[in-house]
Amino acid sequence: MENGCVFCKILREELPCHRIVETLSSVAFLDIMPISKGHTLVVPKKHVETLEDLNVMELNDLFQLVQRISKACKVGLNASGTNLLLCNGKDAGQVVPHVHAHVVPRSPEDGLRFHPAQMEISKAELSEVAERLLQGLS
Repeated sequence: MENGCVFCKILREELPCHRIVETLSSVAFLDIMPISKGHTLVVPKKHVETLEDLNVMELNDLFQLVQRISKACKVGLNASGTNLLLCNGKDAGQVVPHVHAHVVPRSPEDGLRFHPAQMEISKAELSEVAERLLQGLS
């Protein structure tokens, strides 16, 4: 754990939180600045900044807990859906440099919008981007 990280302080119980559930390598707790009631953060216990820094077991544990929290929002809060958000890196909007997934309960009357303006892209550009991504997989 990193000393100055707010999530690490929460995990060490130096800062309070409304903890929902804990697994072998992840913890879920309520966001103190929620987008909607029940907005939950799911974080790995190990301090890592980006998704790529997690090993396969930690990644699986994190996303299994995200799935459980999403279901809990529907069952326990009567949410009709959830938004899942993970900002991976500073330029992607990650504010706390510790991997965390947001599970945001949704309802028809909440008025929230999550779709940014879309860009136009040609078929040639799509082909080029797909090829570059394939190269990045190797």
